[in-house]
Amino acid sequence: MFYDDENDLRKISRIAIDASAFISLGGRMFSGRLKDVSIQSVCLMMEASIPAGTTVDVVIVYKASRAVFRGYVTRTNQGEVVVYGAEKSSASLRSFYAKLAAA
Repeated sequence: MFYDDENDLRKISRIAIDASAFISLGGRMFSGRLKDVSIQSVCLMMEASIPAGTTVDVVIVYKASRAVFRGYVTRTNQGEVVVYGAEKSSASLRSFYAKLAAA
């Protein structure tokens, strides 16, 4: 479940996961799949290209769990969108990550 890629520069452990994910932006909803999650961010696979620096709301649905948080896009590259959780609203993301890590 945990993985590390020697070509990846991120220093925080991530958990690989396939789950439904949605980004809400300006009244529009974009759907995708969650690729991985850390205690601070998520990587989503989606066709929508959202510029780095854009503030978005993320909804993750996995089995009986749901996480909703606000964050900002840090990277969009070849179908991947990385969203970093804003400090005050990412408690839901941290809780979701903790449940996955404990499983």
